[in-house]
Amino acid sequence: MEAFAKANFVPIGYLFLSKPPVEQIPIPDLLDVIYLCQRRQAWYRDFARSVGEEPRGYVGSARLDSPVELVAAQMRRALDFDLDQRRECPIWTDALRRFIEQAEELGVLVMVSGVVGSNNQRKLDPKDFRGFALADDMAPLYSSMARILRLPKCSLWRMS
Repeated sequence: MEAFAKANFVPIGYLFLSKPPVEQIPIPDLLDVIYLCQRRQAWYRDFARSVGEEPRGYVGSARLDSPVELVAAQMRRALDFDLDQRRECPIWTDALRRFIEQAEELGVLVMVSGVVGSNNQRKLDPKDFRGFALADDMAPLYSSMARILRLPKCSLWRMS
């Protein structure tokens, strides 16, 4: 039972309750952004399959117990974005653009936004969250907040 709880990221005590506890969602904007990204990811997954793209071999290649340094080195190699490549960029925004381009070349959907969807009244707060990734072997997705990157509110992604 402990292994099941650990594998599902559930406190073991929850498994003994007569009904699941009611949990308040502390960050509703995050949930809305995740749902939006999941819809985009599902669309892209279907598109990628329809044009015959192959699954991305790197998705799922690391495990929770993999050494962080090893995984980071593998990511830098895959992205072709090591320290020497970063030094070639005169300013940090050029390095950021290159990182995004390299990730997109690997088939990663990159989302950057400062608001929920296109609603400028629902600004995302970097104190709540800064970004997340959604694993999918056909449509891996990375989402980051524009404010932490100091970019204008936008959604960057490319179909390739």
